[in-house]
Amino acid sequence: MMEKVAPLLLGQQGKQSKLTDGDVRVRRDYGVEFAPGKVAKGSGIWLQGCNEKTHGPSGLPMVR
Repeated sequence: MMEKVAPLLLGQQGKQSKLTDGDVRVRRDYGVEFAPGKVAKGSGIWLQGCNEKTHGPSGLPMVR
């Protein structure tokens, strides 16, 4: 799926992203950064579960 998205992404130092190099910029809210003008405002891809090994799972169930 991500191969089709690669031309839309903003890679390191403002260059086009190369997915094979892991060259994808991710914001603090885990949203993938797109190059300016490539997608409609408010569109996006957010990563889920990418930091569970280091930060634990998000949304732990409440224990009573």
